[in-house]
Amino acid sequence: MNISIYKNEIKRSICNRWMLIAIIVSAAFGIAGFLYTLNGKIEYNAMLVQMGQEKMQYITNDTAYTKWMFFDDSNYVRYIYLFVMPILVVIPYGTSYYSDCRSGYNKQMVTRVSSRSYHQAKYFANFISGALIFLAPAFINFVMTSWIYPLHNPSPLVAGLSEYNLFYKLFYDVPYVYILGCVVYYCIISGLLASIALLVSKYIENYFSIIITPFVLAFVAMYVDRMLNGGYFGLMAIINGKVMKEFYIPLIMLGIIFVITYIPFVYGKKEVV
Repeated sequence: MNISIYKNEIKRSICNRWMLIAIIVSAAFGIAGFLYTLNGKIEYNAMLVQMGQEKMQYITNDTAYTKWMFFDDSNYVRYIYLFVMPILVVIPYGTSYYSDCRSGYNKQMVTRVSSRSYHQAKYFANFISGALIFLAPAFINFVMTSWIYPLHNPSPLVAGLSEYNLFYKLFYDVPYVYILGCVVYYCIISGLLASIALLVSKYIENYFSIIITPFVLAFVAMYVDRMLNGGYFGLMAIINGKVMKEFYIPLIMLGIIFVITYIPFVYGKKEVV
């Protein structure tokens, strides 16, 4: 395996102006989510003054874990971000193969390394760039939320997780491990969304189609999910911090997405040098 091609592609995927723009926009969503939480905290404190501490004890057990943007169902900023996320994850590097083909860069690379190595490195680098786009708001929002809410273990009265949720005991006993697992899982989803655009770029030479395809597919999946009343396919349903016991359903779906994006892109038609 040629390590240099991987290093080169990862550097290209991260060190570009579109990556910076996407990170800034995503981070802005994380900050906006915190401001929404902060406003709720201020309103809550005002209610304490008016009604008295003893009448509001049922919601005094909120923690940074339960108020994290991607766990708190009341935080509408999350839904706005998830709506535009399929586009944001594509912007940094999802169209890079299309650009390489137009500039002739891909033909230069396959004279130095094998076509398979070039495609594998590009797929891997694009996946990482897509994953980082989600990591930005997730990390920033959690850190800022921890400024105004404690990091102690959540209460079942507040969190709402039960035996119907997977790993619910882990959430109550070691919440930071649960949240970390959610972040990794959601980053994988982001990376796979970016991979869809990369696959499209290999067979469709249209910039707009490459950018919009993951968004359209995510929207269709959300619509079908609501029609079936399942909660298994749409981004709004999957990325909610509450892992259902039917976790294997979206996991299988993600595995299918990986297979149908990785194999055709890496082992599909080769460039003519």
